Amino acid sequence: MNSVSDTLPAPRRFNPLHLGWGVGSLGAALFLNSINFMLLFFMVTVLHINPAVAGLILTVGKLWDMLFNPLLGMASDRTQSRWGRRRPYLLLGAVICSLGFLLLWSPPHFQSERSLIIYMTVMFLLVSSGYTTFNVPYMAMPAEMIDNYQERSAMIGYRVVFIAIGTLVGGSGAKLLVEQLGNGRDDYAKMGMIIGAGVFFFMTLCCVATRRARFTLREAKHYSFADQFRTAAGNRPFLALLAAKFLQLLALASVGPIILFLFKFVLGHEKPGELILFYGLVTSGVQIVTVPIWHAIGKRLERRGTFILAAVVFVVGSLSWYLSTPGESLAVLLLRAAVNGFGASGLLLMGQSMLPDVTEYDYRRTGLRREGIFSGFYSFVEKTAFAIAPAIVGFVLAACHFNRTSQSQPPEALQGILFLMAGLPSLYFVFSIFALYFYDLTEAKLKATVRV
Repeated sequence: MNSVSDTLPAPRRFNPLHLGWGVGSLGAALFLNSINFMLLFFMVTVLHINPAVAGLILTVGKLWDMLFNPLLGMASDRTQSRWGRRRPYLLLGAVICSLGFLLLWSPPHFQSERSLIIYMTVMFLLVSSGYTTFNVPYMAMPAEMIDNYQERSAMIGYRVVFIAIGTLVGGSGAKLLVEQLGNGRDDYAKMGMIIGAGVFFFMTLCCVATRRARFTLREAKHYSFADQFRTAAGNRPFLALLAAKFLQLLALASVGPIILFLFKFVLGHEKPGELILFYGLVTSGVQIVTVPIWHAIGKRLERRGTFILAAVVFVVGSLSWYLSTPGESLAVLLLRAAVNGFGASGLLLMGQSMLPDVTEYDYRRTGLRREGIFSGFYSFVEKTAFAIAPAIVGFVLAACHFNRTSQSQPPEALQGILFLMAGLPSLYFVFSIFALYFYDLTEAKLKATVRV
């Protein structure tokens, strides 16, 4: 079986469809990074929920999301509409995400802490479901839209850029926005309204901008959960990719919630919003401008070698946090941001490019279109990591005697914050490098794979 990718010419420098698909990542990144960077901090230091309980709230929402992922992937595979299989879910996910995001940051003033905990849990379940409704079909689209191996990397490059922008605005700018508004509890609600509007706009824009995208028709065959597990288990490169991504996402899911704690309590900044904005500007800027560098490296080292190199860079940046001290110069902080941004750029570009590769590998081997299944499992792994990490962060903070009502912390709490920011993520990344040694799908092997 020959594929179109074997004969396609080199991709154009600019393709509006690439941009239209990539912009969806801006809405997703605004949503995900605002929650990842700020929600634990909000629940612990503003709502004064116990750190361990706050971490469990995030875990419960992600555990539900883990169950919802394969169901959504299977549903999008079976959908048939004039919009294609995926795009109806993009619009539905945009509505649920934006509405739930507003409600999440606007909890009523309950009389009891139990009512507050129940409210935050229910709202987080809602927004998690909305994100999955958008993200699983969204991540399945590249394998349908494009066959060319190198063109996929070019299109994923737009996603990397928009993720960097969304991380900057959602992860860094959102906290500064809260501080500029007054830094009170109600100001988080105003932030939720503003960022939520952005989430809705960019997710909906992606749905509209991909209306001319190629899509495949649904398969007549339906797949049970057992079928889905067999599909994943029979694809060795996919299993290796899943293992590596799970470990790396565990690292990133630990860093996001703890960085505000580090800036405020370890570096000693009363209002860390401005500092984290500078950090985010450099990280995101380097992440964007180095995409062509990683794309060129990927052509020489293939995806796996490039992925490993990016992981090594990120480990170096992570371990450097152990050298941070109160009063650290801004130049040192920004140098660390540049290293992390460079590593993150390669990780995102290679990781996202490898998913459609393993999906096409399955199609070449079986002749079946099962993009939603692979996207669902990929998103399942993401949600698993983001389910486990907040609980670990919350319990480590509680075990290190973090004081949720005080501006000063005991030495063991500060050491715990540094461990969560530097030591633990580095361990995760080292193990992910070992997992990547089992990923053996090259461009040549992909093109040589045919159904017999």
